[in-house]
Order: sequence, then structure tokens, then C-alpha cells
Amino acid sequence: MSNITSRYAHALLDLARETGGLSEYLAQAKIARAAFADDDFWNVVVHPHISVSEKHSLFRDAFGDKINDHVMGFFCLVAEKGRATILRHALDLFIEDAARSLGKITAYVVSAFELSADQTKVLEELLSRKMGKEVTISVSVDPDVIGGFYIHAEGYFIDRTIKNKLKEIKSVLIANE
Repeated sequence: MSNITSRYAHALLDLARETGGLSEYLAQAKIARAAFADDDFWNVVVHPHISVSEKHSLFRDAFGDKINDHVMGFFCLVAEKGRATILRHALDLFIEDAARSLGKITAYVVSAFELSADQTKVLEELLSRKMGKEVTISVSVDPDVIGGFYIHAEGYFIDRTIKNKLKEIKSVLIANE
């Protein structure tokens, strides 16, 4: 992540802490991140021929009373500075840092198959107990793992995939030749 992106994300984090609304800002950043994930919306936000005032109107129309004036001002400032392209990454970094400050983390789980709601809940509870923090699961599917799953959470990596087990068996067999 670029230094400028990090600076903007940390500036928003500092503002959230100063105003005592870290949880509120976090929730609002997640709303905005979901909107920015829409490619049509995002293409307007980053389009170089859309004026800053039109982008301000777009933000007001899209978010209205869903976000506070400070977060709205942050989006407008980034657009005014001609740095709208960093908004997604700045929000991702802000969300990660704000959640960590509140004792929350996201665990990224990659599975061969879609996990059920019950499986996801059990995994969240298990990881929350193990890590001593509130854990939210972000699940994606990758059939290349063959079976099982792997988890990446706050510097920890747990690999329980069939693909990895097959690699381990292959290494043992090659070493024993």
C-alpha cells in the first residue's frame, strides 16, 4: 500500500479516535466500502472527467445520512486532491486498523467448497476463543485446494487443505527415496 494511502487512512483513524466515534466510523466505512465495490459507482468516482462538485453530489446522494459529516468530508477531500483512486485501499486499511483497535479482526478463510452458516459461526467462535478477540470470517471458495480450508488471520496462517497434505506426503516420499 502506498505511503499516501496509508497517510489518508491514518488521518481518518486519528479523526475517529479524536471524536470518540471509532465504532461509528468503522460501520460507516464498511457502508462506503460496499458502495465502492460496485464497479459502475467506482468508475464514476475515479473518472478523471467527472468534476469534483459532481463527485461531492454523488457522495451525498449515495450516502446521504448513512455517514457523518467527517467521513463525508474525508471522501470530498480525497476527491478534491485528485486522489479518488486511493479511496478503496484507504478504506480497507482504515477498516482493518479501526477493527484491530476495537479488538476485532477478520479471518480470511479459503475453502474448496462454500461453508454453511453454521460452519462459519462455529469457526468464528473457535477463532475468537483461540485469539482472544472478536473474529469475523470472510470466506472465499477456491476449488484448487481440493478439500479442506486455510485461514489467514492477523499474521497467523493455518493450512488444513488436501492440496497441502498431498504436498507434504510427496516431500516425505521424495526424501525417503
